[in-house]
Amino acid sequence: MKNAKIGWAAVFCILHSLIPSLCFANVTVEGRVDRTAITVGDPITYTLTVRRAERDRVVFPDLGGQFGDLEVREVRKPEVKRSEGGAVEEVAVYIVTSYTVGPHEIPALDVGYINASGDTGRVATNRLRVTVQSVIKTGEEKALKDVKPPVDLAAGLPWWAWLLIFLALAGVLAYILYRRRKRRPKAAPEAPPKPIDELEAFDQIAAMGLLAKGEYKQHYSLVSDAVRRYIERRYRIEAMEQTTWEIAAGMRQSRLAPVTIAAFEEFLSACDLVKFAKYIPPMEEMEGLVDRAKGIVRATMVVQESVGIQGQPAHP
Repeated sequence: MKNAKIGWAAVFCILHSLIPSLCFANVTVEGRVDRTAITVGDPITYTLTVRRAERDRVVFPDLGGQFGDLEVREVRKPEVKRSEGGAVEEVAVYIVTSYTVGPHEIPALDVGYINASGDTGRVATNRLRVTVQSVIKTGEEKALKDVKPPVDLAAGLPWWAWLLIFLALAGVLAYILYRRRKRRPKAAPEAPPKPIDELEAFDQIAAMGLLAKGEYKQHYSLVSDAVRRYIERRYRIEAMEQTTWEIAAGMRQSRLAPVTIAAFEEFLSACDLVKFAKYIPPMEEMEGLVDRAKGIVRATMVVQESVGIQGQPAHP
């Protein structure tokens, strides 16, 4: 019996060292639909619920417009609910439909997560089935009615009515031409806007000396916000109010270069670990945070649009 306990302990230690996320993961997912039978084109509300610990972080899947053989019509921003015991529930809603009659399977969705110790993993939802029915009725109601012949509206108008219509149209056309030829006063030329120094914000953050004061989280939060404001100006994406996953999804919809999306997503995810998971990187890595942010901005600024991240040709 003693040897058996020692053997199980050794197996547990090996699994913990090789796959720590399997041993300590506390993330569960559940998928539900509001109905399992619809007619062609009717919406189905699919609810993805993720339950996790307060310090864990999850990444919702990017469906890319398709949900198995169903079509995604709307994706709603996940709602976060917190309980007194420290548990967190995130609920994402997907509106899907299908125009193909027959049974359909809603596939399992993979949800990625990262816990407070930096371990990562994935959990999958359950598979669901829905049935799409035809809107055509059977029996006697299925017969189609014959098409009515077209009505000749011109046959009932006298010649003088056509003359009035022609004169009215000619008058409208003449008035439009007159308004176009009339000269408009020229507006005073506006002064050109002052160019924005995209790197100035990072220099100001570095001058605050937060790392020397031990305020690591504040330092990472300010640098992350500066990068997000740059994304809003550069790509017209509301980055300040979105998660890192939502920002990357918006960049994919804008068809940005994959290398550009990966650079921003990796940088913001590293900042999220320090901001939310209380992770403290090595000092050398923290001291180089501002330079890494400035490097990404330099490579994607409008004046350097022909050069991608790491010197590769791209459309940032």
